[in-house]
This record gives sequence, structure tokens and C-alpha cells, in this order.
Amino acid sequence: MRIFASFLLLLVGFSFSAKAEVTMWTDPDFGVVIAYPDGWTKQVNKHDGERLFIVAPAAQDMAQCKMDIEKDERFEIYPKKYLKDIVSRELNDSFWRQYFVNYDDVKIGYFAEGGGLGSGYATYVDFAYKASFNGQARQMRGVAYATIYHDMRVVVECSSDARRYPAWFPLFSGVMKSVTFEPAFHGRAWGEYRNFFRDYDVLYPVGRGYSAY
Repeated sequence: MRIFASFLLLLVGFSFSAKAEVTMWTDPDFGVVIAYPDGWTKQVNKHDGERLFIVAPAAQDMAQCKMDIEKDERFEIYPKKYLKDIVSRELNDSFWRQYFVNYDDVKIGYFAEGGGLGSGYATYVDFAYKASFNGQARQMRGVAYATIYHDMRVVVECSSDARRYPAWFPLFSGVMKSVTFEPAFHGRAWGEYRNFFRDYDVLYPVGRGYSAY
């Protein structure tokens, strides 16, 4: 539980809460696990793909995190070694622009590859947008990670009032690092079978003799 311990350390060092307890939430359909601080409350999901939407106590600094999961079976037959290229191609900057299409005045300040989410490779962005709170417009800033793993596409994002974002970022990072997936690939490339490619040469008849390959 190294990830869990690291998350606790982030919470202990976080000035907004003296609590070190966290809630471990598991998606009932996809088996994805995510941790978030006790006291954060679940909100009504806005659409089918939104699996979890949580906000800080008393909506402090409008801090919030959410996780979207969509079924995507296009790449489940591919070995794990191809996932990095698949993620780079499918979850590029165009994907993120489409993902944020319903956000108000959204701006992507930074896009990068080479991240990680759960057991998958990920692309990630630093973004800003406007949101309304008690009738007042607020400038928000957030971070989001996206991956494709086996038969699902997972996006996790956290954001807060832009002026307070640097203070919340360590906790947001802890939420991201807590994400875990059910194993979808065998730990060995050959599964439970022996590596047939290391067998002796196979002999087959060619004319009167034999040939090895």
C-alpha cells in the first residue's frame, strides 16, 4: 500500500485539514479504485460517463475532482507494450480540446505525454476555465490525466479557484496517484505458458533433408 501511504503523507502536510483519513471508492462496473479525503462529498453525476464527482467540505475554494470512464474496446486485443503509442495517438491535444468543449472560456496552458494514471500511460494537461458559484463568476484552474487501459478510457481531473490552486495541487496529485486498475495484463509477456520462442529449432522436411528455422 505504498501509494496509500504516500497519499496520507500528502494529506498530513496539507494545511486545510488535520485529518489523515481517506475514503477509498471503487467503481462498481469498471473496478477502478480512487482515494480522496474524508469530508469530501459526492455530487450527482452529470452524465453517464461521469462516474465520480466530489467536492471539498463547504465547497472550499471550489475544490473538486471527478472521474470519467468510457467503455473503449478498440484496443483491448493489443499487448501492453503498444499502449504508450495508442495513448499518445488517441489522447492528444485534439482529444483534450473536445473533452473540454462544454467548459466556459477554457484554456489549455500545458499539454504533455509520458504521464501515468493507474496502470496506464497517460497524457495530461494544466487548464483554466470559468465557473459560476452563488451567482458569481470564478476563474478556475485544474489538472487532468487521461489513459486508455484494456477496454476503458479513464479521465481524472481536479480543479479549484485559480488563486488557491497552488495550495491544492499537492492534494490533487495525491488523488491522481491513488488511482488503481484491476490487472488486465499478465505480469509475464508469455502468461502462464512457456516462452515458445526460446524452444529449440523446429525441423521440417525440405526435399530429402531437413531445414531448421
